[in-house]
Amino acid sequence: EKLHSKPISSIAKIAESQVLQWPDKLTTDSKATQKIYKEKFNLDFLYQGHLSALSPELSCLENLKYIAQLGNNNHNLDFSDALKKVGLEKFENELVGKLSAGQKKRIALSLLFITQSKVWLLDEPFSALDSQAIKIIESRIEEHCNSGGLCILTTHQDCNIENIKEISL
Repeated sequence: EKLHSKPISSIAKIAESQVLQWPDKLTTDSKATQKIYKEKFNLDFLYQGHLSALSPELSCLENLKYIAQLGNNNHNLDFSDALKKVGLEKFENELVGKLSAGQKKRIALSLLFITQSKVWLLDEPFSALDSQAIKIIESRIEEHCNSGGLCILTTHQDCNIENIKEISL
């Protein structure tokens, strides 16, 4: 039984598709094998949309803790350090609903400093960010890719990421 990849026309379809490296031969229990590979893939995958998935009624710290529970390896994560790395160390207990668009984006992107996911899909990660925050995120993306990770991102802004492969549509 051979598996074929689905055509992909957008990041949303990438997020919904099973973009996996399947073994050459599947066991006779191919549905179980597929499920195992899909679950492993879901643990290695981080999608960050252009709209953040933050609750305005929760603090910055509470939002990060909640979101981390949805992902992989959420043990011993330093949420305070992640907020510090994006310049929001003084906002841990601030309600997200009271923050600016740029601050909300920084909170969402602070996940890049705690995730163990190997594949990142980032939709407009630089929108609403000032030049300092953009440099922080570009640096984190470079670090991730240089350590064996993969980042696919969309942007309308210039990127200063080393060794970037750009595809213009």
